[in-house]
Amino acid sequence: CVRPKVISIKKDPEPKINLSVSNVCAAEGNFEIKVDIATAGIAPYYLSVNSAALEETTFPYTLTSKNSGDYSITVQDTNGCTDTQTKTIFKPLSVSSKVVQLPSCYISDGKFDVFVTGGSGSFEYKLNSGSFSTLSNFTGLAPGSYAVEVKDLVTNCTKSISVKLEAA
Repeated sequence: CVRPKVISIKKDPEPKINLSVSNVCAAEGNFEIKVDIATAGIAPYYLSVNSAALEETTFPYTLTSKNSGDYSITVQDTNGCTDTQTKTIFKPLSVSSKVVQLPSCYISDGKFDVFVTGGSGSFEYKLNSGSFSTLSNFTGLAPGSYAVEVKDLVTNCTKSISVKLEAA
């Protein structure tokens, strides 16, 4: 006698990855991207960076000595199931200043602007021990030396410079 029996076959899990940059404030060429498995697929695993050939790997895995830029990382398990995630590494901060107006001997009318390259493009600026502000131009200044700290609001990286204003 033959009896039908329902058999349920579970689908193998698909791999899911997490990407993180542990040293977002590092110098160019010294960034690291850590790749972790958030949901395991079926080992062994293969990894590809920016569409390069797949190479067998184990996790956690760290990509070292990376430059700023966009990275597309794909993990494939033995069943051919994949997960692709992207990570952007911002260029390191570079800060400069330009004196707009030297202060007069008796009036605090000095002015300078601060310029930032690199980073996320979203910054705050702090003059000496003041509060952070989104304004990158400083006015009403007497002769003297000023410390400016720039903070990237996305990465929380900071960079400082000193600006000296001498009386006109």
